[in-house]
Amino acid sequence: MTSLLPNQHRDLLTAALKEHGLDSSRTAVVGDTVWDVEAAQRAGLPCIALLSGGIAEAKLRDAGAIEVYQDPADLLAKLESSLLRPLVPRSTRR
Repeated sequence: MTSLLPNQHRDLLTAALKEHGLDSSRTAVVGDTVWDVEAAQRAGLPCIALLSGGIAEAKLRDAGAIEVYQDPADLLAKLESSLLRPLVPRSTRR
């Protein structure tokens, strides 16, 4: 398994935005490490953090996470009140 350095995350996020023609104002990162949050910030993207990566909520928030959820299921359960709500097409909302 290849390990990526923190700066490589930023490059990956920037490359993904460009390669897939994503609008950065309609894109958010979901991650579970401080490095994910920091990489999102360097790429100019907001980050929603998950505690399933074993990192404490305070550390994720200190790194810049704008929301923190227990795990993907918790985020999904609270999707209507999350940052992601406006990014989800109306036709797929519950």
